[in-house]
Amino acid sequence: SSIMITGGVKDGSIFPLMIMLELEQHQDVLQFKLKLFKELNIKRKSHGCTRAKLEGRDIVVVAGGETFDDSDEKTILNSVEYIDLDNISSGWVKLNSLNMARTNKPSVGFINGTLLVAGGSGCGQTKRTVVKDGFVVHAERSFDQKFLSQFRFETLDSVEQYNEEDAEWTVLSEKLKHPREGHVTLTVPSSFCD
Repeated sequence: SSIMITGGVKDGSIFPLMIMLELEQHQDVLQFKLKLFKELNIKRKSHGCTRAKLEGRDIVVVAGGETFDDSDEKTILNSVEYIDLDNISSGWVKLNSLNMARTNKPSVGFINGTLLVAGGSGCGQTKRTVVKDGFVVHAERSFDQKFLSQFRFETLDSVEQYNEEDAEWTVLSEKLKHPREGHVTLTVPSSFCD
């Protein structure tokens, strides 16, 4: 069994690594082996993460989250990256960005071989949002330009789907029944729900 940890905060700084703890049992003794991976391209916290198959590869995907700089400006991310667990030396690879910047643990999962990201929190249809002292100070819109005063940080109910053929994300018309943030998702076999 393995436990994977990506990003997070350590001593007040965002931690840019992925760590794998492998559990081995030898008779009655449990042992952990620690394995460090290459740094994420963008250090992040409050992101979504999953392990699954993409284009036939065993990968770990991280999506959204937030990062901050020395001036305490927090940037809500729309970036997505993955690492191929069968070719770890290649490091983290960027996928095209989500349409919406999302933080507070958006769901990331694979359903029927399709990568989905849902929920989290952000400023609606913004590609990049910068927050300082709890206030939005900069936002880039995905679809149209509006005044900054119209932005409101909110819990999201939108779902985005990754299309492997054109390597783009699409915001689906179907939404979550209730907006969610700070939640955790787990992929289970469909027989589990019968």
